[in-house]
Amino acid sequence: MSLEALTAANEEAASRRRRPAQPIPHPDDVERRYRAQLRALVRRITRQVQESVLPILKGSDYTQDAILTRDQWSERVASELDRLAEEYTSASFAAQVRRLATAVVMQANDETTGAFIQSVRRAIGVDYRAVLSERGMAEYLNAAIAQNVGLIKSVPEELLKGLRTVVLQGAMDGESITSIMRQIQQQTGVADRRARFIARDQLAKISGQVTERRQKQAGIQYWRWVTSKDERVGTDHRLAARRDIGFGPGVYPVGYEPPEGQPGNAKRPNCRCTRSPVFEFELPERKR
Repeated sequence: MSLEALTAANEEAASRRRRPAQPIPHPDDVERRYRAQLRALVRRITRQVQESVLPILKGSDYTQDAILTRDQWSERVASELDRLAEEYTSASFAAQVRRLATAVVMQANDETTGAFIQSVRRAIGVDYRAVLSERGMAEYLNAAIAQNVGLIKSVPEELLKGLRTVVLQGAMDGESITSIMRQIQQQTGVADRRARFIARDQLAKISGQVTERRQKQAGIQYWRWVTSKDERVGTDHRLAARRDIGFGPGVYPVGYEPPEGQPGNAKRPNCRCTRSPVFEFELPERKR
């Protein structure tokens, strides 16, 4: 069915059933899987450092210069950390990262697209599946995959950099093994929080951008800013959901850029807002 025919069917259905579309939900299941795999990567690296590096220090009284020279513990520690760094820059690891990033992006696209189709169908009884083209999405999806490849690779890179500093500097300063292990756990906590942020931030952005592109493909000209409606919503995003630029509270034309950015891809990090399609019958009378 052509877009023109779907538009005619849209108008006919809208005359019979005028129900606002539901917001397009965040792909929570995809985010949970992504977050779990990134956190598992953090734990794996931390465990490798504890199992391969700390025994070198435990086996030597590295605070005594004579022992330091004899055992050359610093060279052995650095060598072990270099080996781990090579493992996480290898072609094999790069292939794993690519598979993970591809799975995350494609699953988010599938879930968001399905939710968009369902939301519109429930609202006006029209199935836009026939006009939603994957060909038109390929460039964006490839760019999203490349971005996530870089972010995943940065997790072991930054964590190992921090652990190298903690272990070598702590040992040179004569800190106890207990103190070094405590600092390792602190570095792990930093990496874990970053892994959570990457998963949450990327899925929000992908979902928001896929929804925006699907709406353009469907020819639906307006959208509504929808917050998560809890205490964590910032004042600026509450304003975005109330602002009326002539189409009703929180309603904007496709292509319009609110001062806050776009839901899920706003200027403030950790945006959990979403959008819902808005049909012309929902607009104020003067705008129809």
